[in-house]
Amino acid sequence: MPRTLRSEERSLVLPHYRTALDIALRSDCSEAQFGAVVFYKQRELARGFNHVPDHLKEIGWACKSHCPRLGVEQLKGGVGSELCFVIHAEEDAADNLAKLPVDIRRGVEQKASMVVARLKNRKEVLPIGAQNVRCTACAKKIANETQIREIVFPIVIAGEMQFAAYGRVEFHTTSIINLYERWTPVLSALPGSQ
Repeated sequence: MPRTLRSEERSLVLPHYRTALDIALRSDCSEAQFGAVVFYKQRELARGFNHVPDHLKEIGWACKSHCPRLGVEQLKGGVGSELCFVIHAEEDAADNLAKLPVDIRRGVEQKASMVVARLKNRKEVLPIGAQNVRCTACAKKIANETQIREIVFPIVIAGEMQFAAYGRVEFHTTSIINLYERWTPVLSALPGSQ
């Protein structure tokens, strides 16, 4: 279960969340635009956004024409995000964090947080689903390839924007449970599945 950030923690996260929203505008995904920032206190360590990799752009691939999830009703609400060929924001930020020299990362990465922002049609989306963490690939990367302490998402509680935080292993576990819960009805509806 994620924890809700206290007021003083929210004031530290908010500037990084605004940066994540700005970064999300760089996304070329036709479904949703995400931005992510890895930070420790006021210091930004890395950032990322979801985008088509350059090598696929070079051969003419784009989300609008090649996304395997577009127009498939069963693949809504995060189901099938593992089929997505774009680099996800969380994955991009984790990769950029790994590119930092070890002497810069040492000592701060284990205390660092990642905040994630989502846009749809270039407008902020709240909540982005802190209770429904969906992308197991990103969660697995964060849990196994980084030492990030927690992943933070905006949520709405009693009409007010708050932030919820998952520990990195909890984030991965929750994403697997949600994947199972969301895929089970889709798979059981397939012909021949009994």
